[in-house]
Amino acid sequence: MIDEAIKHLRKVFDDSEVFKDHEKEKMYRVEHSLRVANLGKQIALQEGYNVENVVLACLLHDISYAYGIPEDRHIDHGRLSAQYARPFLKSLNLEKKRIESICGAIAIHVDDEADFEFERTLETEVAGEADNLDRFDVYRIYEILEWKQFSSLDSLEKKKLVLETIERLTRYLEVPLTSSTAQNLWKERIQFQLQFYQRLLNQIEHSTEIK
Repeated sequence: MIDEAIKHLRKVFDDSEVFKDHEKEKMYRVEHSLRVANLGKQIALQEGYNVENVVLACLLHDISYAYGIPEDRHIDHGRLSAQYARPFLKSLNLEKKRIESICGAIAIHVDDEADFEFERTLETEVAGEADNLDRFDVYRIYEILEWKQFSSLDSLEKKKLVLETIERLTRYLEVPLTSSTAQNLWKERIQFQLQFYQRLLNQIEHSTEIK
């Protein structure tokens, strides 16, 4: 089923008119979904959750991007993804309870709210937490610095950006997650990013004067 979901994910994005002339963005969205699925699998295995349910939810959590999300409905993209994922999950002949659980996990991953009833469990929290874990891993450091055009900033602008990032990461360090596995992965990632930005700050300061 997981292999079928990966094929479905790739096909939906390959056929998407939204990404027709945006290959880079399409590639990011597919690769992000696969990274989130790998994180979800790791958490599910460690915590004894249903691995297939978790991985399916993680793979499909952002599938609505392929269909286009209205500018004013970005916060709804989890709920929209659940709507688009449901027909595919039904095609796998999964029992209704499993479909609702997977769709529920997808629906709540953005703002913790679904537009239908389902049984919330620790398992249904994994997709959202794995999504956040990927957003604070190594690759995202590169993406943010590229997006902020870091290399084009002057020394003062670089220092300001790095100090603001360190302050934000320090606050994030104590964010609670629902399982010990996810919590450990979170702290590991935030601590790594803090170390990176602290070293980057030191290098910036040594680029303008003799300390």
